[in-house]
Amino acid sequence: MHMLCKPVFVGTILALNCLLLLLLFKPSMAQGDAAVYIVYMEKGDTNAEDLESLHLNTLASVSDSHEAAKGALVYSYKEGLNGFSAKLTPEQVSALSEKPGVLQVVPSKVMHLHKGVGGPGPRSLHVGPKVLD
Repeated sequence: MHMLCKPVFVGTILALNCLLLLLLFKPSMAQGDAAVYIVYMEKGDTNAEDLESLHLNTLASVSDSHEAAKGALVYSYKEGLNGFSAKLTPEQVSALSEKPGVLQVVPSKVMHLHKGVGGPGPRSLHVGPKVLD
């Protein structure tokens, strides 16, 4: 009988762990309509650490908490442009668009390079009827 109780006990522990994980991740699952956006901000005279703080504070102003903002932040752009990418809901996009210092909020897009089937080679770029090598 002792051998039969052990698998049931292990199964119960496993089920409780799964339930705990579901409860912990419930807030992020509620944001199922969230997508990654790039937020372009005005250029400032600040260093890289200050820019990241600015990005997190801006994101936190439309998030439930500073911790939620940290979880939503995908990348902080500090060279070449001032901005960040983050997982945002449509409501957060609208709210961020109205914030001072925010220039534009645009959806992030993944672009794939495509090699034409039967084309002249992997280094060729097809532009209209011509092929550029």
